[in-house]
Amino acid sequence: MAATQVAIIYSTRLLSIRRIYVPDNDAQLSDPKLTGPGESKFLMPMANYLAAGGLDGLRAALAGQVGAAGNDLCAVLDGRDIVQNVVRADPSLLNDTKGLPKGWYFVEGIPEMVQTGSYVDPIDGLTYPIYSAIEPEWTYNTTTGVFSPPRR
Repeated sequence: MAATQVAIIYSTRLLSIRRIYVPDNDAQLSDPKLTGPGESKFLMPMANYLAAGGLDGLRAALAGQVGAAGNDLCAVLDGRDIVQNVVRADPSLLNDTKGLPKGWYFVEGIPEMVQTGSYVDPIDGLTYPIYSAIEPEWTYNTTTGVFSPPRR
């Protein structure tokens, strides 16, 4: 019999989606191997999954059931405190730096955007902030916890 549900596997701590499992049949959804340590499973009717309209819709549906997800945006920094990559990761995994070059580390919960300057509007004369996303080559100050764009 065809599947009538899908499983949204999410971080129990952070409530962020880790993966979506669309089975061939509903019996596959009871497999204990679907979730790993620190993960939970939310079963969603197939019709709701198809109507969700993509990942944003699935995030909203999960948030309606278990609560809003935490910030899973993380920076991967090299030994010189230079951002090498920005990834989405569960902070509970970040102490495990296997696979990273020696001296590299993660900074968890970084903001989506940071203020990098301001400008004065020539029409109204008011000052407005300029926001940028943290990207590779930005530097991180380990004392203040502030990210700065590269000087060009």
